[in-house]
Amino acid sequence: MQGGAVALLTGYDAEWVKQDSKILRELFYAQIAKNTRLRNHQ
Repeated sequence: MQGGAVALLTGYDAEWVKQDSKILRELFYAQIAKNTRLRNHQ
């Protein structure tokens, strides 16, 4: 369920998420952190 939500939010294919969910989660949270830093600088 969570992997599917990540796939929708990031545009990645669900099969790829199932195979590499740990890597994708790290990328996903890194992107959120980057976006948060950008917002905080404005």
